Order: sequence, then structure tokens, then C-alpha cells
Amino acid sequence: DGSASHPGSRRWPVERLSVVRPQESAQALHRLGLPLHSLKWLRAGFSDSQVAAGEEDLSRFIERYLKPGDVVFTTWREDGHCDHEAVGRASAKATRAVGATLLELPVWTWHWATPEDSQVPWDRARKILLTPEAVARKRHAIHAFASQLEGDPQIGLPPVLAPYVLERLLQPFEVVFV
Repeated sequence: DGSASHPGSRRWPVERLSVVRPQESAQALHRLGLPLHSLKWLRAGFSDSQVAAGEEDLSRFIERYLKPGDVVFTTWREDGHCDHEAVGRASAKATRAVGATLLELPVWTWHWATPEDSQVPWDRARKILLTPEAVARKRHAIHAFASQLEGDPQIGLPPVLAPYVLERLLQPFEVVFV
């Protein structure tokens, strides 16, 4: 949940973020219109920035809850963030093991890649167009993440989701790698 996103912050210490981020996630899903009462929320308990150390355990954890034909959305295995990459690799291994379908989403990729970047598997990319209503719901959901929209001015920490990040997140499409 990114509980180490505000190092040294007294406003957003790890202990607070460990409680707040799951609440923000639930609120965001609710704002997207997902029926929370019918979701089974599973948390594996891996530490922020340390997921790679438990990647095999994560893969087994994910695999336990999959069956053939499931579709798994995960972060891209080469996203440029250590936890995103570890989750992507663990998800890929788990989906292969059970015969599920894997769709990877680039998140931090947009910060370092250009449209011509050869490191990005553009041949696997698919654009999913979003309706104006879906973009509006997405905007509303993003605003559930106060901890990511606020930095800590007392120690000079900017928000995790700076305005330029929000601009990218709120494009009228999503990109997935198949």
C-alpha cells in the first residue's frame, strides 16, 4: 500500500499510512462503483519497497486464489518501481501456473518512457478507451487518496501524486500489455 511513501514524515508516518491506505483503497473502489460487499479483500502483508524479497511467497499467495480462466490485472513487470515489478513478476508466475490470463498495466512507466522507447513492449499494448463518465469516476476515486495527494510541507516532501501525475492518470484511456 505504499506505507513508506513519506519517509521522515510526522504527518504521514508508516504506522498511519498502514491504516489509512487500505481505507483509501476501499473508498476509491466504492467511488468507482464496485460492490464492496461482494469483494473478497486479501492482503499479503508485504512491506513497502521490500516485495521483491518475498516474491516467491507472493506468487504462491496469488496462485492460491486463482483458477483457470481468471483474468489478473497487475502492474507491469518492468514498470520502473521495485514493488510494481515484483508484483508483476509474481502475478505472471502465478497466472502461468494455473492457466489464468495476465494483463499488465504500466504505472510509473509514463514517468520515464517516451512513445518511441524500445524498452516498452508496444507490440503487446492495447488501449482501452474510457467514457467521460468513467474518467469522472476515476477522478473521484483518485481523490480518495488524500495521503498520496498531500505531501508533508514541514519536511519538504511533495505529494506522491503531483499534478503532472494526475494529468497522466486521468487520460481518457488505459493501456494494458497483453
